[in-house]
Amino acid sequence: VTAVMDGKVVITATADGTKISDTYTITVKSVKPTPIPPTPVPPTPVPPTPVPPTPVPTIKPKPTKKPVVKPTPTTETEVKEQVLVNEENGVKVSFTEDFGNDIKLVVEKMDIENLDETISVVLNGKDVLLSMYDIALMIKDSKVQPDGSVKVTLTLTDEQIEKYENFKVIHITDDKVQSEIECTLIGNKIEFETDEFSLFSIVGVEKQEIEPTVQPTTTPEIVETGDEGNSLMWVFAGIGALLLAIVAVIVIKKSREED
Repeated sequence: VTAVMDGKVVITATADGTKISDTYTITVKSVKPTPIPPTPVPPTPVPPTPVPPTPVPTIKPKPTKKPVVKPTPTTETEVKEQVLVNEENGVKVSFTEDFGNDIKLVVEKMDIENLDETISVVLNGKDVLLSMYDIALMIKDSKVQPDGSVKVTLTLTDEQIEKYENFKVIHITDDKVQSEIECTLIGNKIEFETDEFSLFSIVGVEKQEIEPTVQPTTTPEIVETGDEGNSLMWVFAGIGALLLAIVAVIVIKKSREED
């Protein structure tokens, strides 16, 4: 029995099946109910809003350039200088162009008598025509011309070296066009370059013999004058006076010693 307020309560109790009963008076006090704390409800967890990760820039390594290695040319790919020589006329031709194995050098030495008019356009009054060559490169029976420069060497005779100087090379094309070619003299060889074969002439200037000038030797002449005789007289007079003075000194000295 829970009292809701303070007071007295009368309770009668009877046993079942009997007439026995009993009455009780009970003083009661209200009992305030003990508050039952509410059962805590855990909060519903709120999932955190996902934050996207900050993208990290990807640094790609720079591609390393591989060094380009040029292949070393083999002896099969190397361009070799080819030299053709005409021993009879002392002519040599050097080139790097590949003409094949059938190429040959043909040289004809021209008779220069009465040929001065052939190159009169480029000759001056002192130039002398010394020799002329018709030079050609031949493959079988056909003439061929180079695609680039070819070095040509001509040989001078000992007589030409001895008597002439200021050598020049004159090129005469098949169209009769004349032009002077820059050349170099090395010993008794004249070297020049050309890109067309035809006639080539050598001209030079005759050396001038210079006779040495001999100066005549002269013997100085001695001219006697009257002044020289007078000078000798004064010399002898001076010597005589000196002797007299010496004698006088000796006499005076002796006289003093006697005293």
